[in-house]
Amino acid sequence: MTKAEFLSELQQALSALPQSEIIKSLDYYEEIINDRMEEGISEEQAVGALGKTDAIAREILLDMGLLQLMKAKVKPNHRLKGWEIILLIAGSPVWAPLVLAFLAIVLAVYMTIWAVLISLWAAVAAIAVTGIMGLAASAFIFAQNPLSGLMVIGGAITCCGLAVFAFLGMRKLSVYLIRLTALFIRGVKSIFIQKGGRKNA
Repeated sequence: MTKAEFLSELQQALSALPQSEIIKSLDYYEEIINDRMEEGISEEQAVGALGKTDAIAREILLDMGLLQLMKAKVKPNHRLKGWEIILLIAGSPVWAPLVLAFLAIVLAVYMTIWAVLISLWAAVAAIAVTGIMGLAASAFIFAQNPLSGLMVIGGAITCCGLAVFAFLGMRKLSVYLIRLTALFIRGVKSIFIQKGGRKNA
């Protein structure tokens, strides 16, 4: 495949995007091809090393913001005719609630993931504060009642130890949940990408 053919296919695969985004992507890949050709690689090899245009277009779309992608995919490829506008208006009692429900579900899942994460971090912070406050108060308690003071010190040290282990666990869990959120968003984006692909086919 030549550079011109590659760029033409990529442009077609990205046809749902704004023209400025298409030009930006085409310029980027054209520059990559030119750089490799300057290194002595043939045009066909430079193009072949990039992979298939469909896969490249998919990655470009997945890297876009969700709202930007939704706007690009929902936007019609042609100017709406009168009867199409009438159908959209007449069908709005059906499709509008479905779209709103879908967006609400996406938002709810996203917020739930982060609410769980924030709640768990708050619990870890509470354990740590309890341990620190216990250690600070243990000196006064120990002066009045050594046995109670020792119990407070033991409890405070236990809380501090739990806080350390919880912190290490939460750090790993946070990374996992962040990745899970990213996968969820990519999954939502994939729905729009596949929808657009079927529409363009």
